[in-house]
Amino acid sequence: MQIPDIHIHPDFSFDAHGSIAQYAQAASTMGLEEICFTTHLDLDPVRKEADGWVNINGVRFPSDNPAWLVPYLEQIEQARCQTSGLRIKSGLEIDYFSGVEDLLAPFLSAYPWDYLLGSVHCLEHLAVAEHSQGMAYLSRHTPAEVACATVELTLAAIRSGKFTAIAHLDYLKRLDVPGFRQSYQTALADRLEEVFRALVETETAMEINTRAINTYQLGEPFPGRDALQQAFRCGVRQITFGSDSHRPQELANSFLQAKEFAIQAGFVSVTTYQGGKIERIFPLK
Repeated sequence: MQIPDIHIHPDFSFDAHGSIAQYAQAASTMGLEEICFTTHLDLDPVRKEADGWVNINGVRFPSDNPAWLVPYLEQIEQARCQTSGLRIKSGLEIDYFSGVEDLLAPFLSAYPWDYLLGSVHCLEHLAVAEHSQGMAYLSRHTPAEVACATVELTLAAIRSGKFTAIAHLDYLKRLDVPGFRQSYQTALADRLEEVFRALVETETAMEINTRAINTYQLGEPFPGRDALQQAFRCGVRQITFGSDSHRPQELANSFLQAKEFAIQAGFVSVTTYQGGKIERIFPLK
């Protein structure tokens, strides 16, 4: 059994390439059994110009207008009809910030989504993992404060009850600034138990995201080896795998390496979802 890849960005996402049909064909050719499309949904009005839009057939469209969900879901359904032997799920990756819950209402009521990923990409409306914006944030905050802010937003996302899973928990470690990564990860480790306990209490899944390995060359996934072991000790059992692919050729990238990290931490299975509920549990071995 190949591990389902349920974090995929088709070209509706502003930073992705490859249509839903192209992804489905690539997944079928690879022998994947299940995928889920998770187009970015960025609703922060402060960042509207930077990333508050989606592509519809090459045309830029504001992401805060739910009308784009119609072609998105239509194309997913067409791919289901045209690709045999492949389960195709519908989802979104939602950038979390304080106040997003009210803005999400028309999107979450529009369709019984299979899988909703909550992500923390921005602090104080800055995409901290991007070098220039990260430097701007670090001019006012220490790495420990970055970790604290990340945890607080992640806890709020988990407790909102809006998300099936939380994506790439230690995502900001990708920021390549001298002295930042180690300090950030040390401070984050001191707070992660709160996050893992909240995941268990709310029955929210934790994603293992392989983009850290194949794109950012970090040698471990998001979250990393130590965090995965800590998560298992804290009782986390619902995990998912996502390539966070932005091109069809990135599907399921580095899943074998990430699988070994998960097994070494103690995890024995991965979970998939339908309509936001657990559908199937696959053994890792």
